[in-house]
Amino acid sequence: MYQSLIGAALLISGAAHAAESCSVHSGGQRTSLIELYTSEGCSSCPPADRWLAALEEDSRWIPISFHVDYWDRLGWKDRFGSPAFTQRQHRSAQLRGSRRVYTPQVVADGLEHSRWYAADLPRREQTDSPVMTLSVRALDGEQVHVQVLAEPTDLPASVVRVALVEDGLYSEVLSGENGGRILNHAHVVRDLQSKTLSDRVQIPLDLPSDLKLAKSAVVAWIEDAETGAPLQALRLPLQSCAL
Repeated sequence: MYQSLIGAALLISGAAHAAESCSVHSGGQRTSLIELYTSEGCSSCPPADRWLAALEEDSRWIPISFHVDYWDRLGWKDRFGSPAFTQRQHRSAQLRGSRRVYTPQVVADGLEHSRWYAADLPRREQTDSPVMTLSVRALDGEQVHVQVLAEPTDLPASVVRVALVEDGLYSEVLSGENGGRILNHAHVVRDLQSKTLSDRVQIPLDLPSDLKLAKSAVVAWIEDAETGAPLQALRLPLQSCAL
């Protein structure tokens, strides 16, 4: 009984320490997103996957990868694919006034970047970026509870999106266009949740049973719901938050 009480006290203390230390702050510098829409069922996607994984660390950009599900019909079901990510890709195109939805498709700072393999990343002019703080408040075997503080909160038509992303993933593809290949993936979105912008947003993310915390992070961003443009983004690795 005495040992159990000690263990519980240590767990509570560790959780409090993790909550205090597991946070990042944006300050006034704007960080934006590089979004890759990809699929394991698409034969032209592996070069884009490798390009995203090889991007050098840059404080202006956070890379994330959405696996869509519309190539599953060709005989290989992408285990990271989601209809929600397909819907996001279509919605993103509509907000840009475009009908172009394909893979691999790169959207940088809310702008289509069709020449991702050869040209510099496009970037919007923006001087009034919001300030964000991203924190992990609790982490267990099933969920990670995330808090986002934002200022100002009166930005018109803005939402907070929070994604659980994982690196170091691979699949042995047995059929479809990439049949017989081993595909490697980085910055893969495993869960995505959204809430209307307020000064304090709390969101739980589900942890897949096969998730490796040491290779995972939480990415949060404020997005203009009318244009799809990211206004500010942050990334917080989960390894330092694990008890």
